[in-house]
Amino acid sequence: MAPKTVLITAASGAIGKATIKALGQSPDSFAVKAGVRDPSKSADLAAIASNVSVVAADPLKEAEISGALQGVDYVFVIAPGHADRQKIAIAAIDAAKAAGAKFILVLSVSTAELMDTIFGGQFWPVEAHAKASGLPFTIIRLPLFMENNYGFAESIKDASAIYSSYEPDKPFTAVSVDDVGEAAAKIFADTEAHKGKTYNLTGPSATAADIAHAFSGALGKAVSYNFVPYEASKNWLTHSGFPEWQADGVIELFKAINAGAVQTNDPANGKTLETILGHPPTSVNAWAKAHAAAFA
Repeated sequence: MAPKTVLITAASGAIGKATIKALGQSPDSFAVKAGVRDPSKSADLAAIASNVSVVAADPLKEAEISGALQGVDYVFVIAPGHADRQKIAIAAIDAAKAAGAKFILVLSVSTAELMDTIFGGQFWPVEAHAKASGLPFTIIRLPLFMENNYGFAESIKDASAIYSSYEPDKPFTAVSVDDVGEAAAKIFADTEAHKGKTYNLTGPSATAADIAHAFSGALGKAVSYNFVPYEASKNWLTHSGFPEWQADGVIELFKAINAGAVQTNDPANGKTLETILGHPPTSVNAWAKAHAAAFA
């Protein structure tokens, strides 16, 4: 059987790279097109796996995305961290339909149903458009990434401390990027089993205090958790390069977590992702141990 060709849009981001890595484990089953705006700046993607090629695939450029979709069976619609990402994702869905794609996997967020929030307002219309497209689809809703912990690396190294705006005892579910990439590959390997489903993909629940405890164990030193006001977190985010709209969206997530919103603390507690993966998802403790060198 000939390999299925998968186009990944916005492939240079963390989820795109993780999915390329996972699909690269099955070169006889998949040929991957890593879609980016400027292939000259993303040549590193071709080194991730032997079955990947890097292509120009801006969904807002009709001729370009149409060319990238030639010969494609499946499309992973990833919206980049851009203010126009709703428009970009919808354009990618429309282009996939026009090109005759057989299946689309659509990335969304765990707070999609909170339509009065920044991220929910962006992604709920994307989900609705996918469902109305007539294409076979699966939607994966993602929470905060465990990789966001890299933002604490400097303070853990220098002060043995984490500073953020989660209340220390409020549980929330995050997810490892590698687990998402593996789950995407599993879905592409059996699209029929997942068709029409909307999944919340999360790891097991943890609190900010649990995160500090996990790093304490991984590093062999006491790491404290320190709550800071929302404005302090927003200032840190914007100074780190986040556009203001995105920083405001993250602050909304902090507020939802602190309010105990079900969308930020998945009742399934990682079991949905475990079912797809066939093994338990990465826990906070396991993630901290695996990445301890970056915080030492």
